Amino acid sequence: MVVGVVGNAKQISLRDQDEAEIYFPYAQKPGIFGTLVLRTAVDPMSLSNAVRQAVWSLDKDQPVWKIRTVRYLVQRDVEDDRLLMVLMTGFGVLAMLLTALGTYGVLSNTVGQRRQEIGVRIALGSDLRTVRNLVMRQGLKMVLAGIIVGSLAALAASRAIASVLYGISALDVGAYAAGVMVMMGVAFVASYLPARSATRVDPARVLRCE
Repeated sequence: MVVGVVGNAKQISLRDQDEAEIYFPYAQKPGIFGTLVLRTAVDPMSLSNAVRQAVWSLDKDQPVWKIRTVRYLVQRDVEDDRLLMVLMTGFGVLAMLLTALGTYGVLSNTVGQRRQEIGVRIALGSDLRTVRNLVMRQGLKMVLAGIIVGSLAALAASRAIASVLYGISALDVGAYAAGVMVMMGVAFVASYLPARSATRVDPARVLRCE
């Protein structure tokens, strides 16, 4: 006889797949221990003593142990994955900083090597905005190539990280788009500084050195 139908529930871990489950009355099929679940309107742990007294009022020899909140159980279940995500986030931030420093360094070196050319361009009347855009365009092209290669590598590695993700797909378009936008922003800033330096080249000094 079917007494009722309930919604899907995770039995062991948040990563469990929804499977068919059958619930039996505890008196009909008792186990080694039972679990009592309470929904409260206040802090659950503030009622721990009251729960013990309620159980002992029915059976004073009944042990009551491991009184925990659902939030605690959820946090314990995902703490390993959370640690891994923190480490991955840290490495991601470090990679972003290295990308910014690398882009800035390469473009600064390029500007230094092309000071004579830039000075000549300015001396011949080239617009400062044109010079700045020339340097920035070079940096953004370099970063864009890196983003394409990195995105392809991320897609290839998506299967490996799928097991540590929860509530998000390994091929989440929004996450990829956000990552690309952040990297483009970092690249823009890292390219703008050398580009601004290029517009401050003194044509007279460059031509005298030449």
